[in-house]
Amino acid sequence: MRFTGLQKLPSQDMILQIFNVLKGLLKVVLFVIFLVGLSFLSGFTVMKLYLAGGEVDVPDLTGKELKEAEQMLEAKGLDLKVVDELHDAGVPKSHVLSQDPAPGSRAKQNRTVRVVLSLGAEEVMVPNVIGKPLRNAQILLRQNGFFPGKIVYIHSDLAPMDSVIAQTPMPESKYAKKGKVDLLLSRGPYEKSYIMPDLIGKRLDFAKKIVEGIGLVMGRIEREVYEGVEPDRVISQSPKPGAIIKKENLVNLVASSEARGMGGNEVSLAPVDLGTPVTLEYIIPEGPPHQEIKIIVNNDQGVLELFKQVLSPGMRVQVPVPVIGETLVGIYIDGVLVKQRRF
Repeated sequence: MRFTGLQKLPSQDMILQIFNVLKGLLKVVLFVIFLVGLSFLSGFTVMKLYLAGGEVDVPDLTGKELKEAEQMLEAKGLDLKVVDELHDAGVPKSHVLSQDPAPGSRAKQNRTVRVVLSLGAEEVMVPNVIGKPLRNAQILLRQNGFFPGKIVYIHSDLAPMDSVIAQTPMPESKYAKKGKVDLLLSRGPYEKSYIMPDLIGKRLDFAKKIVEGIGLVMGRIEREVYEGVEPDRVISQSPKPGAIIKKENLVNLVASSEARGMGGNEVSLAPVDLGTPVTLEYIIPEGPPHQEIKIIVNNDQGVLELFKQVLSPGMRVQVPVPVIGETLVGIYIDGVLVKQRRF
């Protein structure tokens, strides 16, 4: 092999030119990589914004009525679906008990919110406790899922003491389980009251007839010498005239007797027709709050003031009246005769 001469090496200018070409090519490659990265980042951001742009806050539907809950979801672009219904005494019927998704969470628009509605309190039939004693009524109510409510007492001539006269709710009606049933109970019949008549000065046998005629019990009869008073006249009594008395009250009397040395302690009197006492009833009419009521009887034994007391309108007076022969009874209010009755 022959060498015609030494090969010529690249000059410095050529090397510089090649370097500039490579440098420009590197810039192009870096710029392309930058554009690709920027495009990827922009796409990711746009996609994220697009996906997040359809989310809304889920409203709290708990306790809301069904139509109101539907309107609240509609305003957010969400749908509602009832998935169950349960009894709940604390939430009214057709109101939301629970929901999914939970209140305050994020959800995409057009998503369905599932809710459970309340059927209200479970209703069962109320047992009939009318006529039953209070204790038995309370047991029966609890056995059927109820509780005794308010208990009110009134007097009744028909219902035994402590028995149920009425109930609320009514028997065999539908009512919320664990609810309260109010009861009206009997105190038994009214205990009749009377005004103790004034027996002072009356014949002893006549006074005894009055006492026994109105259902009182004759107690002790004591004797005392009382100057100027004929024998067998009542000179003292207990209870006092005008006192409020009840049936079977005990009445004690003190009667006058003949002075010693004038024939003994007892005298024989001619029998007297004592008749049969009847009960006079009178209701005080409307008028002043305090009215003096006086009842006077005039019969074959004379004039007798049976009753005298200050009472109020609406009060009831019951007075035994001795009917002996032709008997006239007068009722006076503040000294004015307002009514007469003949027996």
